[in-house]
Amino acid sequence: MKNKLGIYAYFGFDLTPSERFSLIKNAGINDLGIWRAEDFMLMTKLGEYEQTKLIAEYGFNITYAHAPIRLTPYLANKYYNKAETLKTYKLWLKGCEELHIPILVIHTPACTPDLIENLRELSDFANTCNVKIAVENIEGLAPFDEIFAAIDNIYFCFDSSHAALFGDARGEMALKYKDRLICTHLSDNDLSKDRHWMIGDGNIEWKQVASNLKKANYKGTINFEVFRSPNYSDAKSFIDTLKTRAEEYFA
Repeated sequence: MKNKLGIYAYFGFDLTPSERFSLIKNAGINDLGIWRAEDFMLMTKLGEYEQTKLIAEYGFNITYAHAPIRLTPYLANKYYNKAETLKTYKLWLKGCEELHIPILVIHTPACTPDLIENLRELSDFANTCNVKIAVENIEGLAPFDEIFAAIDNIYFCFDSSHAALFGDARGEMALKYKDRLICTHLSDNDLSKDRHWMIGDGNIEWKQVASNLKKANYKGTINFEVFRSPNYSDAKSFIDTLKTRAEEYFA
């Protein structure tokens, strides 16, 4: 397998840190994705920096951090809460720099001139932190054509589940934005809701997704943002299934 495999660190099972990280490590997965700030408290009672230190002690590489979505609407606003919003995103970017996390994934609202202005300011700040901002697809193609045309130093995170809900169950979007693609969030669904199922448990066409990522010449980690579902009673079978299917589709 040319690409490394990665998984979102909190994958829906309530485990101790040692149980969680040992399962992932024993499956041969060495890359993790995390959310900034509050999701650390879902996993343990440890603070963010303590949790990141523990991840490093297990020998994992953190490939991306996901910004919390609570401030997303304010990115398109010129006046209300703009200063506090940009300040908070810059703190998240600075935290990524301090923790040696190369990518901050963010959601974006509908495209407005103010969104472009705010993203340009954040992407310029990210450069000073040696961090890349990757915008994640939420609804269809919008607003990436506008964003990528206006800003050179901003990148793309392909979410397969979100894309499938808007007619792309084959990963065509990853190919469309291949020049900006630096991160993936791969999971399955039934084409009706954002399920974040195990790959192969839904209706996404994984052989074609894998083919399009290959055509896009994607060299980064294949990150899976999969959560527990009723099909899996224990975390070990969940992780083992992910590894087996990942190798089947992406070998």
